[in-house]
Formats: sequence, structure tokens, C-alpha cells
Amino acid sequence: MTQSAVLNQTQGWNRREFQRVALDLEAELQLTPETRVMGRTRDVSMKGFFLRCAERPDLGAPCSATVHFAGPESQLKVRAYGRIARTEPHGVGIEFTALESESFEHLKNLVVYNTPDPAGALAELAAHIGIKKRAA
Repeated sequence: MTQSAVLNQTQGWNRREFQRVALDLEAELQLTPETRVMGRTRDVSMKGFFLRCAERPDLGAPCSATVHFAGPESQLKVRAYGRIARTEPHGVGIEFTALESESFEHLKNLVVYNTPDPAGALAELAAHIGIKKRAA
């Protein structure tokens, strides 16, 4: 993976707490019991992901999210609760509000093993308690 595959603070997004890693994975959002949105990730971080999809859920809408590492039948997946943080013409940004503990470990490994800067990713994690920033 090239340096350009990681979207991080060096590219001007200084408010980001975590590196984003360009990954194309199958993912889904559950907005209501009747409403499910399927798509593929554009990038993933410890704080959320961007989902390429046709639907545009309401900004701020709560959701549960699942990112599949090897298809929906695989047990290797990240499950999280979140909200729609932004919408764009080609998809939506999801911000995680809570992660299951096993999912946190899967997500951490996914990011650390796919970034050209694993030491930086681990340093970012050390500055947080889970996905929440440590108090100063």
C-alpha cells in the first residue's frame, strides 16, 4: 500500500483523531428494522468508515453497522453502533459511537496491518480509551 492510500493529517485534515486506510470491503447499515443499506467501504478508521452506496440516509440518523472482512458468511467482521456523519454524492460517512470489544480488536488489526504507518496508528490508539479521546 502506498502512502497515498492513507488519508491522514499530512493531507490537511488536522481534526482527525485516527488515520484512514483505503479499503474496499462489503458493509451494511441497519437504519430501522425495515431499512438496510448495502455497499462497499471506501476507507476505514478507528472512528468510522465511508460507505459507497446509492441511498442517502438522513444526516445524524443512528444506525448499526457491519463491515465484513470476507463476505457476510464470515465470522470475521466489525460490528458497531454509529450515526450518519456526512453525505456525499457517492455515499455516506459513518461515525462510530460504540464498538463491541471483539470488533474493536478486529478493527485495530485491520487498520494497523493495512497502513504504511503502523507505529503512528498504534500511537493514535494509545492516546485514546477505545475510540474515545483520553482526557487531557
